[in-house]
Amino acid sequence: MKITRPVYKDADGKKKHWQKHRADFVDHNQIRRRVTLFSNRKESERAGTMIEWLIATGGKITDPELQRWIEQVPAAVRNKLTEFGLIADSGAGKTLDGHLDDWKDSLLAKGTTEKHAELLHSRVKRIIETCGFKVWSDIDIHRVEMVLKDLRTAKGDDDEGISHQTHNHIVQALKQFGKWIVRNGRALSSPFEHLHKLNVKVDRRHDRRSLTTEEIGKLLGSTASSGPRYGMSGSQRSHLYKLALETGLRASELRSLTVSSLDFQERTVTVQAAYSKHRREDVLPLRQDTAELLKAAFSGKHPAARAFSLPSPNKTTDMFQDDLKAAGVTYELDGKYADLHALRHTFVSTIVQSGATVKEAQTLARHSSPLLTVGIYTHIGLNDTRRVIDALPTLPEAQKAVKTGTDGDSLVTVMRPKTAQDRASEDKSGQAQNSVSCPPASGERQATISAGVHNSFADNEKGTERVFLSVPDVERRRRDSNPRWVAPQRFSRPSP
Repeated sequence: MKITRPVYKDADGKKKHWQKHRADFVDHNQIRRRVTLFSNRKESERAGTMIEWLIATGGKITDPELQRWIEQVPAAVRNKLTEFGLIADSGAGKTLDGHLDDWKDSLLAKGTTEKHAELLHSRVKRIIETCGFKVWSDIDIHRVEMVLKDLRTAKGDDDEGISHQTHNHIVQALKQFGKWIVRNGRALSSPFEHLHKLNVKVDRRHDRRSLTTEEIGKLLGSTASSGPRYGMSGSQRSHLYKLALETGLRASELRSLTVSSLDFQERTVTVQAAYSKHRREDVLPLRQDTAELLKAAFSGKHPAARAFSLPSPNKTTDMFQDDLKAAGVTYELDGKYADLHALRHTFVSTIVQSGATVKEAQTLARHSSPLLTVGIYTHIGLNDTRRVIDALPTLPEAQKAVKTGTDGDSLVTVMRPKTAQDRASEDKSGQAQNSVSCPPASGERQATISAGVHNSFADNEKGTERVFLSVPDVERRRRDSNPRWVAPQRFSRPSP
């Protein structure tokens, strides 16, 4: 590497130095290269060191310091190094806005919908712009955490701050963006990996509930007999809600259905992979009465026509709330809401209560994990739990006699001070008159408890009472056959 400041002659023939220094070197392909650097010699020499570093690594970024230098170097120098092949990925020197645009294009290329790609892009861009980051090396994880904390903080009655669930969605988008950056070789590691998610159970903002059988009857009956609303007739809306209650289809999936999506002969409804949340084609069964009802409703329609002419998502939400109100169904109950997506919760809860296995419920709900099916979408009330308890078998009556000990009898010594009554009740032989015996047991387990009174000290009436449980013959033989067995030392103190 040779750093020089070339000399040239002006119009008068005088020798002058270039304003900027120049680097002459041989790259990793043994090709002589030349690039113009900076007017400051020290800065140019540092750039030469970095270029040598790139040559040694074959154009790969192997250190955060090298990453920062590439991001901060002028675009003319960076483009020249990229042209020479010294920067393996042309995106390595891009700004964060450029990385974000490339990431969005990558999401769309792998089949992500425009809506979802835009949502992820906006979540990450919101944090980056709030933090003031321009290039990848600017990212400070502490700054990101403080911004997320500020977003969660309530600003007033009209601004409660983002929920823990929204916080987790933003963190997930940041992590996904960081993984894409590393996977494409634009950085060595992602600082977003150190972000942590929060417990959503302590900050639920919009929990759904399932509708009762009575509420479902009111909703379907009232809607079917009502007039047009938001461009849909009452019967159309009633058919829409009935289909959602019996299939668990989401609003976006219902909106995507055409007449050809319903097979009335096989009694199925098909959601195309492009509109399914997990990007796979879903074929769901239909009830016989529902299939006949929809067949009559769609009679004469073109197969490519939309099955339901739903309004925009916001208008669809308003439409469902208006139908709930007209039917006399409460929208919010105990902090849980009955919106259009609550019909999906009702569907999952209903199939679980009907006796479906966890695997069957998960398959019909099209969930990736049974924990989501059981933990979030299944709602069990007090009547359901009471029905389960009432179905339990009757327990046998408790036996009056209570056996003492465990399956194997063992030697037990109970130490307690001897009272004056105990000493008065002793006969001349020293045996207690008030012995206690257990009801005899069957077989070899028969044992009796005898109270034996012994004085711990010779010629002293005061002592302690020891109660021994008999040792079975098997245990006694085992003890006698063991030459290393040593009798346990028992210590007692005189009673007061």
